[in-house]
Amino acid sequence: MLERLVALPAEPEGIRGIELVFRPGLEMPVSFPVKVARHFHDPRDSSGLPLAWLRGMDADLEQQQVMAHLMNGSPTGPAQWALFAASLATCLQRRLGGEDPDYRLESGESGPRLTFPGGGGCRPSFCLLYSVAFLHDLWLDGAVEPRQTQLLEVADLFFRNGAVDRESPMGLPGLDTQFPLEVLNSFVNLVHPHPRHLGNQLVKILLLEDNHELGEIIADMLSSVGFVVCQASDGVSGLGRLERERFQLILSDIQMPRLNGIGLLKALRNLHMDVPVILTTGFTGVWQEEQVLQQGAVAFLPKPFGMAELIRVVDQALAGAPAPHSG
Repeated sequence: MLERLVALPAEPEGIRGIELVFRPGLEMPVSFPVKVARHFHDPRDSSGLPLAWLRGMDADLEQQQVMAHLMNGSPTGPAQWALFAASLATCLQRRLGGEDPDYRLESGESGPRLTFPGGGGCRPSFCLLYSVAFLHDLWLDGAVEPRQTQLLEVADLFFRNGAVDRESPMGLPGLDTQFPLEVLNSFVNLVHPHPRHLGNQLVKILLLEDNHELGEIIADMLSSVGFVVCQASDGVSGLGRLERERFQLILSDIQMPRLNGIGLLKALRNLHMDVPVILTTGFTGVWQEEQVLQQGAVAFLPKPFGMAELIRVVDQALAGAPAPHSG
């Protein structure tokens, strides 16, 4: 959906604004706004209970779109996506107790550009980035993931009910018993996005690691730069998630119970899934880079590895570039 998502300016100390450039030629399906409206008509939490604070937001969204079209004309193609994202972010900001965000829509050779100025704390950042991620996932998968709903539950506690220390959202005390770690990590990165890794919020990585403690460490490394990380303990569980969700990348250990990393590659080929796979192992005396790449992996990452090497290999794999082993 997006060609580019960058911080303005991209400075290490923080974000002063966000610029979104939408992919040229991308048309919005007629049924898409209907799906969004249906979701926000009577939204439910992960337990099936009504999210009362969001009820009827479909009507707000429709009204906001009308206002946006009056101000910007009746756009088509990518510009329609840009205004839809701005409208959803505005409605969500109101429901979370904030003022309407300012935004600017401009045309460009590379596609329409939507710019949001900084300021106003972390609520505008969450509302904009959540809206873009929500639309992106719904566009890709045709359905709303439970993670997206759970993010709104956390936002309700954080922004509206004051159940979380707003000065230090990194800890999110007590919420780790209510929500999966991947949801809390996603929330933190929407509230405090890293300027140099802003677009990573739209990338879902499936991490397969049977060592729970090591899996948590690797997930934290990836989450710290904004990636949405989902975990499974073996290849069979991972395939189950792949049947229900779409991922941009798989990072898998080779030695796992039930179905190992090599078996996972074969299963993906049989299912005609072309998601790129990075394989990792501590058994470098058994598995060599050349034989792993011959099996269809896009990269081989021997353990132990540091965060810089992990992020480098992941970035190269997502870019479609070869990621040679440097160790």
